[in-house]
Amino acid sequence: MSHSTRTAAARLLAIGAVLALGAPATAQTPTLLLTSASGPPLGEVAIEASLSHAQPVSGWSFGVCYPAAQLTAVGARLSTAIAGVQNGDGPDFHSIEFVPGGIAMNCVLDIFGAVTLPSGIQALLDIDFRIDAPVGTSSIITYCSGLGPPLYPATQIAIVVSGAGILPTLATGTVTSSLALPTFIFDAVDATVAFDPSTGAESFAVVATIAEHPGSPGAPNSTFGFSMAIAHDPDLLEVTGALPLGPIAALNGGSGPDFLGVQSLPDGLTAGVVYAFSGLASLAFPAATPALELRYATNSGTLLGQLSTVITELDWRHGLGEPPVSNVAVYDTAGSTSFVVGTNATITLVPLPEIFVRGDCTANGAYDLGDPIRLLGVLFSGAAPPDCDDACDGNDDGVLNIADVVAILSHQFAGGTPPPAPYPSCNTDVTNTDALDCDLFAPCP
Repeated sequence: MSHSTRTAAARLLAIGAVLALGAPATAQTPTLLLTSASGPPLGEVAIEASLSHAQPVSGWSFGVCYPAAQLTAVGARLSTAIAGVQNGDGPDFHSIEFVPGGIAMNCVLDIFGAVTLPSGIQALLDIDFRIDAPVGTSSIITYCSGLGPPLYPATQIAIVVSGAGILPTLATGTVTSSLALPTFIFDAVDATVAFDPSTGAESFAVVATIAEHPGSPGAPNSTFGFSMAIAHDPDLLEVTGALPLGPIAALNGGSGPDFLGVQSLPDGLTAGVVYAFSGLASLAFPAATPALELRYATNSGTLLGQLSTVITELDWRHGLGEPPVSNVAVYDTAGSTSFVVGTNATITLVPLPEIFVRGDCTANGAYDLGDPIRLLGVLFSGAAPPDCDDACDGNDDGVLNIADVVAILSHQFAGGTPPPAPYPSCNTDVTNTDALDCDLFAPCP
């Protein structure tokens, strides 16, 4: 996928620079470098592609290849230095393309050649990798050429100096799957949410759990707090809050943690938890343990009238919000933070119209004297609330009160007006604009 808009002139210049390869290597030959990193399985690490050079460099072209069975490139972006050239306007042209097992980059700082990199070592591209390999595996990352399709022409390796493409010296990098530090797993549990397409509105909760990786050194380690950052699709969901669960809620004699800060963002939720300001409270998580209940509501504007199932994800996201919050666990009183691996949640949104028969307050399939008596019990005798409020709303005014009892009795015994639809058969509520809900109405399929 492209991270910029290609212009015809810039593309021709970039291609021309690549095809100009052939300048002789000298003591001043530039070198492309790759950093190395380590992290736990399913964790994410950042690798930097950089250039060591002494000549004025105006552009470059290269591919970065990696073993696809061991690593997955989950993101790539211009380095801060390159994004800031030309007074923050960035390069005149750049493209970052993802292909199986590789990433291709082309960049021209200035199509007129007036802007060049200062000599020294300059970061060019930051790449985020997810580690898919087992502990102890080292995956070699290399510079490579000829990546494609869909690239055309295939990206070659070249550093543009004085309008000529120079083949640089190439170095490699390594990503090692390691458990050098305590490693924790944040998991958001999958959920299936039924919503009424006549309103598009529904509320639900997702349980976020914490577990320590079984191979984590020193496991089970004590933790003293944690922060979570999890993103969602704002077109489909919005955050309504978060509550502590399990041992987090039981801290400090049941009053919960000394600090729970929750930030609701348009595209995500962040939460910071400190168990006790004294530093004396700690928790270990040898197995998956409920930690927070994350609360959401559907975006009614998007889902109104939606009649097919929609699937979306809650995505653990480092650096979410402002100031940025990442997913970390604090494993000592010195404030040392650990690796955290996030397991995303799949949220399945299923349209399920509320189907019932108005007036059948007992939800037993019969419209009789039991229905007004059931509602009287709810209103005045402390009876359990009905599973389907709408069925008890005999006059369809959106409120359960004595008027509904009178409306049902009047129709049954005094020839009064029948209840508004849906009546006398199962159907949807065409006037469903009130706060009443219908969680279950067993007689209707």
